[in-house]
Amino acid sequence: MKTVLPLLLLVVLALPLHAEIRGDLRLGAFIGGNDDPVGTLELEARYHGWALAPAYEAIQGGYGTHATHINLRKIFQTTKNTYWIGAGPTWVRTNEPSSEHTWNVDAGMAWRLRGGAWEPFFSLRFYNFKVPVFRDEVEEKGAVLQVGISRRFW
Repeated sequence: MKTVLPLLLLVVLALPLHAEIRGDLRLGAFIGGNDDPVGTLELEARYHGWALAPAYEAIQGGYGTHATHINLRKIFQTTKNTYWIGAGPTWVRTNEPSSEHTWNVDAGMAWRLRGGAWEPFFSLRFYNFKVPVFRDEVEEKGAVLQVGISRRFW
């Protein structure tokens, strides 16, 4: 439910405002810790230099660990590049009945290709979590360095 609600909120807010809607696919890894791989699907609604960006992140850290982020971002655009910085809440869950609520900060840079529909980018998202699972713990610290591609839908 925590993944569906942000997506619904994004659509309800973005469509009447005629916001630019983008979808992102990212691949990366935590750096400085366990170096666990991370894959992310994200939607982003941009409107007058601001963006709302809910994301679902699968973390190869054991116990089916995944995170849901909802970020508010400030967007800076030049003729060839897009930069952003943002922050928001994060919910980390496992397949076992354990979870944690935390916060994240992210920043990135994208290159707009001809036509502006596609934007390859790199990003850095910083957050920490420690989720107890039975007699074990799933823990990550530091930044997730990611590369990805963004596509404008409307």
